[in-house]
Amino acid sequence: KTYFSITPTQSDTTGISAYDSGGGIKDIGVGAALKYDWDAHWILKGKLAFTRLLGDARDSPLANSETGRGSENQFKLGMFIAYRF
Repeated sequence: KTYFSITPTQSDTTGISAYDSGGGIKDIGVGAALKYDWDAHWILKGKLAFTRLLGDARDSPLANSETGRGSENQFKLGMFIAYRF
């Protein structure tokens, strides 16, 4: 409900249809991570992941591709540099 429901008040404000999502499994996905130690101090890490929303999360107007406001396919890409003392 926190991420995918839309209350009637929110619907009136945004114009997005009201929606009451239930519980269950939100998504399923796969990902990969890579770590590279430049030297004893510097580290580079990267992550790539794909998830597909399921059930009520997929059907929400916020994530439904039919409404043009989102997609049931979710991609994540991240990279960071760390310094170890």
